[in-house]
Amino acid sequence: RSGTIAVQTQALTVNQDAGSTHSFSQWLPAVIHKDVPSKNARWRSDVAVLNRSSQSASVTLTMHASAGPQTMTFPLTGNAQALLDDVAGQLGVTADSGPLEAVSDQDIFLTGRTYNQVDATHTYGQDYVGQAPSELLAAGHTAWLPELTENASYRTNIGITNTGTATASVTVTLYDTNGNTVGWSNTRSYAPGEFFQYQQPYLQVGGIDSGYAAVTVNSGSGIVAYASVVDQNTQDPTTINMMR
Repeated sequence: RSGTIAVQTQALTVNQDAGSTHSFSQWLPAVIHKDVPSKNARWRSDVAVLNRSSQSASVTLTMHASAGPQTMTFPLTGNAQALLDDVAGQLGVTADSGPLEAVSDQDIFLTGRTYNQVDATHTYGQDYVGQAPSELLAAGHTAWLPELTENASYRTNIGITNTGTATASVTVTLYDTNGNTVGWSNTRSYAPGEFFQYQQPYLQVGGIDSGYAAVTVNSGSGIVAYASVVDQNTQDPTTINMMR
């Protein structure tokens, strides 16, 4: 592990080619540093930034927390990787979650792992893959979240992140295993950089052993959706990526 990287607040100036500016951007839907004693959970997120170029990069990470953006900037030599333990904690966030944006003057991969720190030597976790805004949902698009469960053994949360530059409207609708709506649908507006997680939405309709969700973007762009299915006994989460 790379340990702590000093937090800086300087702006990132990008010069990809002489006479032009260009930046590479990727997003993780959420990172977290938060303890939930009622569920015996201590949620943390590690992230890795891999410089795909042989040229040195300047990388800026921004966590869009509820208290405002928290930012660090660091250099990354060519073909090198930075692994940041508990990135939200490094950014000074100790009881919150939010999307993480990486901007670089060289092409990068961004990946993350969110996990329950059960004790000093045991973790249960889930992986996220960074995505460029062009890969995400825009107005008129629908994505699907399969393999959802809400019962005594597992619980399901659904997360939506707006990586776009304008307010977006998104509708989430729940279905049973036979493709029937279960009487739960919700539409929310998301500000740029906003993350929201529906906590156990199937619980509001009595739970379900097998279901899926449809995520429809009514307006805006840069929307990423995912689900987290958590083992009720171990607090071990599994990531359900959106399917298109």
